[in-house]
Amino acid sequence: MRKFVGWYTSQLYILSFLCAILLGCSTTPNLPYQGSGYPGSFSKLALNNRLLANELGKLPELQDGISEKEARALDAIVKFYQGNPNAFDSAFKQMHQIGLPEVRKYCSPLQSMFWLAEDDELEGNKDLIEGYSLEKLLDMSWKFGSFLKMSEFQLTQILNGIKNKKVRKNYLAIRKRLPSGILTKYINEDYRKNKFAFTKESRKIIEDIKDPRWKNFDVVTERLNAPELIDYYERRRFNYGYNSQGGVHDVRDYFYVFKYNQGHCVQITAFTIYCLRKAGYIAKEILVPGYVAAYHALTLFEMNGKRYIMDNGTPAPAGIHPYVKGK
Repeated sequence: MRKFVGWYTSQLYILSFLCAILLGCSTTPNLPYQGSGYPGSFSKLALNNRLLANELGKLPELQDGISEKEARALDAIVKFYQGNPNAFDSAFKQMHQIGLPEVRKYCSPLQSMFWLAEDDELEGNKDLIEGYSLEKLLDMSWKFGSFLKMSEFQLTQILNGIKNKKVRKNYLAIRKRLPSGILTKYINEDYRKNKFAFTKESRKIIEDIKDPRWKNFDVVTERLNAPELIDYYERRRFNYGYNSQGGVHDVRDYFYVFKYNQGHCVQITAFTIYCLRKAGYIAKEILVPGYVAAYHALTLFEMNGKRYIMDNGTPAPAGIHPYVKGK
């Protein structure tokens, strides 16, 4: 009997795990951090906008305590707020409406502003709140493939690891004329488009020095907690293709899409659905007649009581648009 119970329990665990993978698990909001470390100016912010202060306290950066760098970032946000409270309140109201507050762990647009403060890029950018735009905020803060410090030795190793001899020769030639910072931007763009153009050794160097904010699947999918955020990420991050050099992968393997930033319509749709369901939205795959293949997969989801399509699994991503049955 004990043997049967053990087998049954293990099968139930496996089934639960598979359901979680296939359906996506909704999250629950973080609790605002209640410990020490907040700068003295933070209490003034809490008096003016309690909701803003609470949402800042929910950011994952603060959940394990507040470092000196994080305290300085919070102080920078307070000063930025004091420069134009009305504009900031208006911008934050729009940030707070992105996603489902009762489900998401935290407000991702607010995290983006925290990052800018942490990186000393907030001061002087009043246009972030005066005429607020989510896309403008993400353009400034979501630096997907940005490198951390790269030594000249690492740069040399990366360039020598470009497989195509002609491309490698061109890079080595322009290196003599361009600053390293500009050169790394070109490398980053080429790597984003096709990481397999670089040797395994070069890829390891690049991955090791990339911004860690975008490396972990669970962390990133928690951040993508609204349709608008998922759409922005997929349009700028993913490339359409069937490249199998990364290994054999299942058609629903959204981990593959995340790891290689490339996939076909079914894979990218699987990633979209996983993120939407994790964020608390109703979402499913639908199939429509394809242009090249027999069918094309895209995502049908509900937002604010209406139905929408998200279709980024094409060479030219279509993004989000209202769902019209029969089209």
